[in-house]
Amino acid sequence: MNRRVSMLKAIVLGAALLGLMTVSSSGAYGQAISGSLVGTVSDSSAAVVPNAGVEATKIDTGVTTTTTTSGTGAYRFENLPVGTYRITVKSGGFKTAVQQVDVVLNQTGTLNVTLTLGATTETVEVSGVAAVIDTTSAPSTVESATALGRRGKVRMLEPPHTEENYLLKEMGFRIARKHSQRLRLIARVTAFVLPALLTLVALFAGAGTALIAAILAVISAALGLVIERWLFFAEAKHTVMLYYGAAAA
Repeated sequence: MNRRVSMLKAIVLGAALLGLMTVSSSGAYGQAISGSLVGTVSDSSAAVVPNAGVEATKIDTGVTTTTTTSGTGAYRFENLPVGTYRITVKSGGFKTAVQQVDVVLNQTGTLNVTLTLGATTETVEVSGVAAVIDTTSAPSTVESATALGRRGKVRMLEPPHTEENYLLKEMGFRIARKHSQRLRLIARVTAFVLPALLTLVALFAGAGTALIAAILAVISAALGLVIERWLFFAEAKHTVMLYYGAAAA
């Protein structure tokens, strides 16, 4: 009997912690920090190299993103998390080129790579060359703003504007703005304080009480998450014209 109670408490604790982790991770939602990297791969005679494999490996995490050059030798990495990358370029008949580059927040860097004849098993490391930051690039598009460009064309359900839209008028956002301080306190209590207290109750209570406490903890965390997301969008300025430009309105 005691063994069953212990197992039930472990399950209850796991469920409660899962709810807390879900709420905690939501704070990072929508806060993607990224930049882009483009360039052209050519040989020593300045002829472009199509179908070359290009890898971008983030040095601190080891995560690798791959692509291939186009028929014009161009490559492009969209929405790379900001940081230092090791760029590796491989193509048959050429030595492997390795170069380090920094990806800058909300900027497009240009890094052109020149390959030399040789075997791909040979590596040529280039150092001391920084990516050129494009400060005259075109305004962000719907695809780049939503990070969905890799999946194709993004179609908006509503044209961009700075006026109040359906969400602002009909979803109670005015109420959220008026009572933001009170709702923020409620969100913190329901998302963190109550689930933590209920989790403690579940640890030391009997099986029946522990189960009820776990269910209440998950419900409280979910309610806090909803309130926090509501406030997030209610307090946003919604100046979508900054993303898409006046010509798209």
